[in-house]
Amino acid sequence: MAIVPDAMISSSNGTRPIPVIALGTATESSIAGIEVVSPSTLIQAIKVGYRHFDTAAIYQTEKSVGKAISEALKLGLIKSI
Repeated sequence: MAIVPDAMISSSNGTRPIPVIALGTATESSIAGIEVVSPSTLIQAIKVGYRHFDTAAIYQTEKSVGKAISEALKLGLIKSI
């Protein structure tokens, strides 16, 4: 697996690394109000190394992203900080 470089992001909680390459979760349908990003697609992305997901409220993909993260935690693919 290729190593994706990190950028350092500062916030009130300190500075943390974040991968510079993200997987977008917007689709034409999601912007129209139909959630179409499947948690299984996001799980596969996590399995191949994605750790940064581009999201926005307008995409309406919060449920799918949340389900995928929850499942990835249960499967031990990622761990909570």
